[in-house]
Amino acid sequence: MYYVHVALYGYNQLKVVNPTLLAGLEEHFARVVHANGGSWQVRHPYQMTFPSEYAESGMIAMESAFDLFDLLSERRKEHIGSTILVSDRFESEQAVARLLSLATLDDYVWIDTASMPALGNYVESTDMGHLALVHGLHSTLWAMRDVQLEWLFQSSIKHVLKKHFYGVLQRKFLLFYGEMGMGKRYSIEVVLAEVSHHDAFSFAKIDSYTQKYDLLRPFLSLFCGHVLARMEHDILEEEQAMFAPLQGFIAYIKERKSPHSLDRMASDLLQLAFFYFRSYRKYCQEERLPGWVLVYHSQYLHPMNQKIFHQVLEIMHHYGLTVVAVEHKLIEFPHYEVEAYRVNETYYYEDGLLGVHASDGAQVMTPYEAILWQWLESQEVVVESVDLASLLHGVFWQLDELAQRVLFQVMLADGMIDVATVVASLELDGQGQLLVYKRLRLLEKLRLITDVQSAPRLMFTLLQIELYAYAGSQAQAYVARLGEYLLKYRVLGEDSLWYLFMLVEKSGAIDATLGIIHDNLHGLLDARRVDVRFYLTFNYLEDRELSHTQRATLKAILYTAKLRSKMLKHQIFSDSERFVDDLPYVEASDNIFANYYLLQKYRNEAMEMELEERLVGQLKKLTFSFQKNSEHKGEALANYELAFVLFKQGKVRQGLEFGEIALRLFSTFGFVYGELMAMTLQARMVFCYGNLSLAREHAHRAQEHAQAMGNHQRWQIARFIESRIDIELGRYEHAILRLEEDLALAEQYHQQQAAKVLKNWIFLCYVYKQEWDKAKAWGSALAMDLELSYFYAIMYWQQEEYEAMVAVLDASYELDRDRHYTVSEDEEWLDGYHVLEGQRGYGERYGVLRTMADELRLYALAKATNQSEEHHKAIDALRLACDLHETQIERPYNFILPYLYADNLKKEDETFAIAINRSARIAMSWANRIADVRVKEMYTHGQFWLKRIQLLRKNYGA
Repeated sequence: MYYVHVALYGYNQLKVVNPTLLAGLEEHFARVVHANGGSWQVRHPYQMTFPSEYAESGMIAMESAFDLFDLLSERRKEHIGSTILVSDRFESEQAVARLLSLATLDDYVWIDTASMPALGNYVESTDMGHLALVHGLHSTLWAMRDVQLEWLFQSSIKHVLKKHFYGVLQRKFLLFYGEMGMGKRYSIEVVLAEVSHHDAFSFAKIDSYTQKYDLLRPFLSLFCGHVLARMEHDILEEEQAMFAPLQGFIAYIKERKSPHSLDRMASDLLQLAFFYFRSYRKYCQEERLPGWVLVYHSQYLHPMNQKIFHQVLEIMHHYGLTVVAVEHKLIEFPHYEVEAYRVNETYYYEDGLLGVHASDGAQVMTPYEAILWQWLESQEVVVESVDLASLLHGVFWQLDELAQRVLFQVMLADGMIDVATVVASLELDGQGQLLVYKRLRLLEKLRLITDVQSAPRLMFTLLQIELYAYAGSQAQAYVARLGEYLLKYRVLGEDSLWYLFMLVEKSGAIDATLGIIHDNLHGLLDARRVDVRFYLTFNYLEDRELSHTQRATLKAILYTAKLRSKMLKHQIFSDSERFVDDLPYVEASDNIFANYYLLQKYRNEAMEMELEERLVGQLKKLTFSFQKNSEHKGEALANYELAFVLFKQGKVRQGLEFGEIALRLFSTFGFVYGELMAMTLQARMVFCYGNLSLAREHAHRAQEHAQAMGNHQRWQIARFIESRIDIELGRYEHAILRLEEDLALAEQYHQQQAAKVLKNWIFLCYVYKQEWDKAKAWGSALAMDLELSYFYAIMYWQQEEYEAMVAVLDASYELDRDRHYTVSEDEEWLDGYHVLEGQRGYGERYGVLRTMADELRLYALAKATNQSEEHHKAIDALRLACDLHETQIERPYNFILPYLYADNLKKEDETFAIAINRSARIAMSWANRIADVRVKEMYTHGQFWLKRIQLLRKNYGA
């Protein structure tokens, strides 16, 4: 053990006169001691104890003593004086007091002479008899000074960048290229950090290396948190609708906690870049910072990332930002004027300097090679070859064992773990962790590792050979230990699942690897690097010797991965990829694989109307099986499918109950995409049931959740439900505003189908408001389809232009009307009714819009052909459709048809009263489903068809 004793002269007086000073000193003493792995006693003279388990423990004790000395020197004016004594012997209080009394000079560090053999190597001192007076610490291996051999390259970079300091409206692409090991990246980062030093700001950059486990990670470093916060204040009022859906992606960038749907990630990133770089440029101008973006090795970007990269370049060019790029070769970049600088060969001279001119005795050598050579010479090692591989070999084997172990851990971390976790994962005591940080600093100065302050990784892949040679048979044990640590303390987020999987796989523990896949399958399916099924098939089924149990487990995982992947992406099998029922006798059981197989099988069968009744019982049985096996995601998915099947059967109340169970399970177990699916289904079901007040609540929740996730598709559905509710309540202005905002976004993301539907419903709002000029101006720009022809027919009906109604509806028969009998869960924007009501089966063959269009055409024919044979045929057809003397299956807007029939009858006809009263009764039954009294009142006074039903009853006294 090592002991540091601190004596404060006038201690007793300080306790009385200045207790605040004493408390502050003791607090700092405690921080120093604990940071260096020691302990202490709060009594005077103070005694700090440091362990001696490591070779450099004595050095840490001396460094701690000098930390205390620096503190006492800073506050020297506030106390009389002090003495610090260091020893490797435990002494009694009397012996310590005697030694302290031998210190003839105040305010110095002293060493007990008997301890000099253990501590003398770390200090410069003078022997004073029983004590040695310490003048300072020796410069040690771990306190190596920064090597400045890149000064020449850095000065040339500064000269180039000086011309483009502000970067605004330069539209330049500064390209530095040359062979590996020239120090391009390091030198440029040093210069940029020096020039753009700012407490709250870091320059944007794109690093291709970081795509290894997450394809989008290279672009996340573009966004500085400080500028992101400022950007929100720079958004214009007219941009709010486009900016609002990006909140989920912004949360993902800041916290990496909120999973973000990958189908929108690229488009969100580009949309955010548009807003961000505008604020970035403005901020740089105000703070007089260079508007630069740093790019590392863009030629190595994944093909998908290459496309994103060039689009990001286009945005940066638009805002006049300067790009500083590091590449291995000369590359052309669109939009930008490239200003290229080749990094030439450097020469190492006999006097230890680095230059660019050949001379006698000079060797061709990169700056990296020169650093390694110089360090080896300082260690008195004979260097036989100056090529990079030989130098790395020599340097690695000159490092001590702890430095080699730290370097191996950094290799395993691979830039995916922060430096604090890398150090903690070695599971050393406090003093050991301090020594690890010292090794990290050395390895950084030798350029063996990079990004030490954030997430360290190797600079050279060549080192991996040396590292595995060093670890030998212990390599797998080291890997397994790190994997166990990460799993135990859960320090990795969902964006690092692939890294965790690859790490555990390196340990060779197949069962543990399969366990990670099983436990994190949902996250791994969200893969941005490789396809989990492809990877497992080629790396396990074909290349590994597996036991029968392992092979069966792997096949189960592969099948489950396929099924889950389909469900999570919300896909339905196409004819070319039909579900193969190759296990026809499987029943719900304890086998999770079999249960997921059945779930996908039932999901596929749910598309067939005639199987629905049987499916309800099968799905209930499957739900119980998932519950019994504690497979809660499967249980949630089964409840969701059950709710959907009941919804299709028209059993909305039962469907709502199971949908609520699914929503609760998704929420409890963190399956956010499933939670959003359930929220949207709940909102759709409640809307179709008629409870508009509750539907608005569900839609609003789904909208907020979709926005947080960045899921535009579900967000649009939730917004459309709100717009439809406003239309039902007669709040047309509110609906138009929301629909126009949604239309701008749909066009922004090139969603042509959704944009067409939104335009149609804006047209309908003007029709309902009877603003004919606006309606005609809006509709004239739209391509005719079945939905638009139906809305035109409503407009002509209000204007009593019955021939025009017949003409426009007849024209719609020439369109693709067969598309409108689809009943599927797929959220296709076929028409506005299909998005909501069309998701539910109503016991009929055709879709909602087609049925309503057919009924309105019959009405128009009856009106336009008064008293003719065609008129009577149309009336008969309407009467048959109404079926007034039988109970009808409930379907959307089923109060419209009796109204249309009544409006065509002679008013003295008794059938008129039956028809109009039936229409009013059904319409009011829908109104009575609204829970909120105020909303119900708005519905009864504002619903377009209900107002006309009431007017017809009133006019003819029915």
